[in-house]
Amino acid sequence: MIDQMIIDMLAAYKLWVKKTKLQHGIAHSDDQFIFYSSWGSPIAVSTLREALREMFEKKELDIPTITPHGLRHTHATLLLVQGVTAHNVAKRLGNTADMIYKVYGHAVKELENESVELFSQAVNL
Repeated sequence: MIDQMIIDMLAAYKLWVKKTKLQHGIAHSDDQFIFYSSWGSPIAVSTLREALREMFEKKELDIPTITPHGLRHTHATLLLVQGVTAHNVAKRLGNTADMIYKVYGHAVKELENESVELFSQAVNL
């Protein structure tokens, strides 16, 4: 349920960004920044950090406190755990697959262990 709610919120936000940039005559590409101001320009990391801090202080978010960089790591780890390849995660983050393996190797290793277990179950070992 919450997954669909988040997906819907992100879809609405993505549409808002496109409309806002268009209204201000700014070309849009999906591989650009994530967080935008109401006038279509990227939000500074310090502004995002402050907004997150305020939301956590007001208890508007029912999740553990996290930084913008922490959101990036969480995003990458969740994609890897869901089976997205390191190459595709690297492309999304602007990294190399080698960098993804170095930083998120623990998540990749868990998937390897899980795939061995699933294979063993499939062949009744």
